[in-house]
Amino acid sequence: MEDTQRSEGEDTGADGGSRRAFLTRAAVGGAVAWTVPTVLTTSAAAAATPPPPPVCVGVTTEAELRAALADTAQATITVCASITLSAAGGPLQVDRAGSPVTVVAGVPGATIAGIGTFRILFVASGSTATFQGVTFTNGATPLGAGGAIFNAGTLTLTNCRVQSSSAIDGGGISNSGTLTTTGTTVTSCSATQSGGAVRNVGTWSDTDGTFTNNVADLTSGSGGGLDNTGTAALTNTIMSNNSAAFGGAIYNGGTVNFTSCSITGNTATGGGGPGGGIFTIGLLNPVAAVLISSGQVTGNTPNDIVVN
Repeated sequence: MEDTQRSEGEDTGADGGSRRAFLTRAAVGGAVAWTVPTVLTTSAAAAATPPPPPVCVGVTTEAELRAALADTAQATITVCASITLSAAGGPLQVDRAGSPVTVVAGVPGATIAGIGTFRILFVASGSTATFQGVTFTNGATPLGAGGAIFNAGTLTLTNCRVQSSSAIDGGGISNSGTLTTTGTTVTSCSATQSGGAVRNVGTWSDTDGTFTNNVADLTSGSGGGLDNTGTAALTNTIMSNNSAAFGGAIYNGGTVNFTSCSITGNTATGGGGPGGGIFTIGLLNPVAAVLISSGQVTGNTPNDIVVN
């Protein structure tokens, strides 16, 4: 008669993994025999190693990006590396009416950089473009508008960043078309005339945006964060630490609607009560309006809101 039993044992290997064996005892006719099968080994180091990141497939050079934007058959472009534009190429152009394009950052921190002598991106009238997760930096338009971006078409920026750019008007962005920004930051931009961060003469909608540390000329400039003569709708928008001679955060000659916004810590340096938070020319321009449904306009210097 045969009597069979199994015993399990485990120890730790030199690599930090575990080894497990099963011992089988068979008793036949009073004799006992132990059988040791193959030991199964699991490496802790191998188990803890994360899988490699997915390979980004898309454009990695200036030439490839320009060619993709010009190719109306390409509806989606993935940027797989940071790209610095050359003086010979000048601004990127989206001029493809009837063929919308979406440009997506395929790697964290994907940046399109200028060299400080021309704007980075121009979207032509009739064209539609969306950028997602892209940083625009070091653009400049010394004799015009839109230091980083000039939009005359339909432009959407989602989770983008516009920084360190300058122009006469709209140091970061100048919009004369339809602009939609979501989760986007504009910072450290400047204008010698109006709109340190944004100059809007079209239609602009922002949700969850941050506009901080932007400057319009401190002697005569207007709207450190925004100079608006169009229509703007801001929701959950933060404007802080911006400065200008008039309207430290916002100079308004159009219509601005605020919902759950925070306009704090901005500064106006001009004379005659210049509106550290908001300066609106409602008395001089009857169509101008600032509508605040919720949020706060507080802690601005020398005052929060001035209607002139």
